[in-house]
Amino acid sequence: MRPHLLPILFLLACASCQREEKTARAASAPAPAPAKQAERSTSPPDPIDQKPLLNTPRIWISAVGSASSLKGDVATNAADMIADLNTLPPSSSRDSVYQSVISQLSKSDPAQARIFLKEWKGLAGNWSKAAQEIVRQLAKSQPAAVTDFITKDVPPGLQIEVWGAYIQTLSPEERPAVLETLPESRERLYIVGSLIRDWVVTDPAALAAWLDQNPLGNDSSERQALESLRGIFNPAANEPTLWLAAFHAAKTPEAQRFFAENALRLANPEQRAQWRIELATAVPGLNDGSDKRPWSDDPAAWTANLAEADIANMPGENAEELVRSWGQKNPRKALEWALAHNRPEAAQALDLLYYQEPKEAVAMAPNLEAGPARDAVLSTICSVAAHFGDTHAAQTLLPLISDPSRQELTRRQVEESLARKKKR
Repeated sequence: MRPHLLPILFLLACASCQREEKTARAASAPAPAPAKQAERSTSPPDPIDQKPLLNTPRIWISAVGSASSLKGDVATNAADMIADLNTLPPSSSRDSVYQSVISQLSKSDPAQARIFLKEWKGLAGNWSKAAQEIVRQLAKSQPAAVTDFITKDVPPGLQIEVWGAYIQTLSPEERPAVLETLPESRERLYIVGSLIRDWVVTDPAALAAWLDQNPLGNDSSERQALESLRGIFNPAANEPTLWLAAFHAAKTPEAQRFFAENALRLANPEQRAQWRIELATAVPGLNDGSDKRPWSDDPAAWTANLAEADIANMPGENAEELVRSWGQKNPRKALEWALAHNRPEAAQALDLLYYQEPKEAVAMAPNLEAGPARDAVLSTICSVAAHFGDTHAAQTLLPLISDPSRQELTRRQVEESLARKKKR
């Protein structure tokens, strides 16, 4: 195990906020009924009424590609299904269904699924997910074939993702041996974090012994990484007594601090009062688990005392947390403050404002600084608005999404959602 595990966990917390969005999804849907004669209309046709991308005795894919249906048993029809899909040009719509066919086939015939996977030149994301499902099935039925599959069939750039899927099938005690063979990467960070969360649930003492072998750092950024352990991947790890047990088993000061701070953060007030003296005696300067954010009680009063230079130089992660926290109480005030000081984190409050005052949120959206932060929030609001039939909000905000590919993906989602709403 490499030294300084806690900085890795901090990167994990950051990386988990930056996952790439999926460009398509496969969902079950019945084959459409024969289209009726279209009535004369000047409005554009409903996407749901357009000719499907693919409609064979085995597969149906909707006009815009985000809905699909596999007809019949994949185990006996996989070859014909693959042949059907190969009649389409490469696209995210085709590859999402390709992934579904191979993943389902792997449950009954992983060897044949491997063959189809090797022949498929698909999008990396879909291809990797299909490979991950194959390795999960191999782990159940042919564990000796796992290494051969990953090293021979999976491109080097995708191997660590597939290793990660395999590791998840192992017990926490079995994972470190495989983990040690993996190179440093973002995916490895997720694997480490998942291991700690799972292992503290099954055997806190064994986890403590493992972490005793690795010195843990102690700077402020690393302290923030501890919060990333709360409830992610394994909600059972939220039980504070597990971390207390690991603290009692740990031998090194670094590991003791790591477990003690998690125990206090997750503890209820009675537990925190009971444990604080013992833990603080063993770990001098221990964070007592209380909320240390200076703006927590009154964000408006706290920000009013800040100089312009302090606001301008506030780290992005602090400003984002401030605006989000403030927005939970008063999204309009949080949004107005962030806009007044040209903080891109204003987008964090726009989403919250839409749920309370949708018309005002739509009116204020153009004032936000264009960029990825605004695009992400606008995409979310457009999808939510379409789902609830707020056509005006969706159509008004959609053109404000500056990333063309994200705007197009959101447009398709909005059109399909509005079409389904209309058909009900």
